[in-house]
Amino acid sequence: SVVLIQALNGDDRHLAMSAMRAVQNGHELAKTASRLPLLARIRLLTALITRDRKFEPPAAAEHPAPIPEHVAELRRKLNQFLDETRLAALTVDQQQEVLRLASLGATRLGMQPADFSEAFQTDCSQLFPAEDAMLNRELSQMLVFLQSTGIAGRLTKLLEQPPVPTVTDDMQDLLARNRGYGGAIEASITNAPDQQQIWFAVVLR
Repeated sequence: SVVLIQALNGDDRHLAMSAMRAVQNGHELAKTASRLPLLARIRLLTALITRDRKFEPPAAAEHPAPIPEHVAELRRKLNQFLDETRLAALTVDQQQEVLRLASLGATRLGMQPADFSEAFQTDCSQLFPAEDAMLNRELSQMLVFLQSTGIAGRLTKLLEQPPVPTVTDDMQDLLARNRGYGGAIEASITNAPDQQQIWFAVVLR
């Protein structure tokens, strides 16, 4: 178990994947998720959520079929983790990992906005918009899925802001070394639409 925990919490993704497969094959480590370090816990939950086939909720009906016990248990474990994890206390990389795990739970476990805890939804709302562009992509996607109050208006305000230049100072120096090719590349990049705004528009669609 110690070796598996080290692999799950380490930087070697190959070892982490091997450890995740061991969990999927029924290793007892799956029973101790709440006592693991953050990254190990995320990877463990990822392995458990992806172990079985994707759960497709039954179509709305007067008497919907009950959720399978193993799916309900995974939802409970995921929500427990999200409740115990304060996004604001994490690094940007950790925040993105947590949000991706939540998105995976929504997709694979058939979770709806109401299935996620209020604490997690509040955390996401308070963190957006963040300074990091990639984190904002994860947050905006999750908040739209959660049907967070006012998210459409907040994203619209971001879409109304001036586009962010794609050509950085370092890139300017590189392009200046060859104005023949560099000028054409710079013009193409300068006239390209703001990728972040495209993301927000797609999320809002």
